[in-house]
Amino acid sequence: MAAARGLFMRQGWTATTMTQVAAAAGLARPTVYLHFDTKLDLLIACIGTALSDVPNWPRPR
Repeated sequence: MAAARGLFMRQGWTATTMTQVAAAAGLARPTVYLHFDTKLDLLIACIGTALSDVPNWPRPR
């Protein structure tokens, strides 16, 4: 996910390919697809990781 995040930040989500993500991570493309069915799934996982440190603020009543 670190490789994907770096590429997404530098190139944007649209321009980044799963082949580029795999190469940046030192993996074969099919290996990336073992963990993420689509590039969108990978993006969602990256967003979830980035937001995992945000505290849960109480909802207004």
